[in-house]
Amino acid sequence: MGVAAYARYNMPQLESTLYQDPADGTRYYYLYNNAFPENAAMMGNSQGKQYKGREKAVRSVSVTLAGDGVPYQLDPYTGSIAQIMDYTAADGSVTFTIDSMFGGTAMLYAVTGNTQAFDTAAGNQIIHVTEHEPIDLSDEAWHLVIHSYGPDEKAADPSVSRITDMDFSAQPLGKWSDIQASEEQLSMLGVSGMKYVSGVGEYTMTFTVPENWSDYAGSFIDFEYGRDQIGAVIINGTELSANNASDRLDAGRLITEGQNTITVYLNSTLYGRTYVEHSGYQDKGAVYGMGPGVLDSPDPEAYYNGLMSVRIIPYSAQ
Repeated sequence: MGVAAYARYNMPQLESTLYQDPADGTRYYYLYNNAFPENAAMMGNSQGKQYKGREKAVRSVSVTLAGDGVPYQLDPYTGSIAQIMDYTAADGSVTFTIDSMFGGTAMLYAVTGNTQAFDTAAGNQIIHVTEHEPIDLSDEAWHLVIHSYGPDEKAADPSVSRITDMDFSAQPLGKWSDIQASEEQLSMLGVSGMKYVSGVGEYTMTFTVPENWSDYAGSFIDFEYGRDQIGAVIINGTELSANNASDRLDAGRLITEGQNTITVYLNSTLYGRTYVEHSGYQDKGAVYGMGPGVLDSPDPEAYYNGLMSVRIIPYSAQ
């Protein structure tokens, strides 16, 4: 029948969408690595570990996109544009290889004849990224301050929260429910256990990188966490733009030889504290995936907050 797919690849978990600019005919492709067979936005904690991140990365996948012209990679997280140099063109399409795309992440590609505009936007930047041996900070001690959110009994507006800052000093990465809080600390937080704490976790540590670090073009930071979101990441005083569409941030050249300081702000849901303050959730919350069946589930992976892993991956680019 003469029908051909606009995007062809031998990787079922890749999903693609096409938009063609009527002004210059440029074809824009959105590729998403959906390693979760259902709705990726509804993954639980244990599912997130199983389907997101480096464990479900697609690697060395050949992709053929319909369009006449030159292919470019547009990074939606950093805004960078790079011409793909290693490609073949035939029969109105281009073929190239995706080196790596983590589970739960997306990338934009363009096939265009308007190379002047793209090269100008890219600053003639041509990038092929190679990852190198990571530095794993997951087993290190982090200084943790939790800014706990709870009801402010003195406020007339019930939506106003009272924030209690609790310094837990040096802590290993892991679930908040595993933090050994004292009775005094729990009383100040207004909860009977750490699993009921909601708020912002402020994690800080200083680490050292090797002397040859300046040989790299930059570094990625990979995160694993519970039912939280990365609110902000600060490296040596400079804040990175956190994008929770991905568990990876590009730190560029912010990490330098010698000592570096990183601070990660992790925003939890408010459900743990809501569960304590409103008994209706305890009885009926399970209908919405909450209630005793979640917070008090015998399954330790059913619900938790906390920063679980941080890895620094240096990369070279050419």
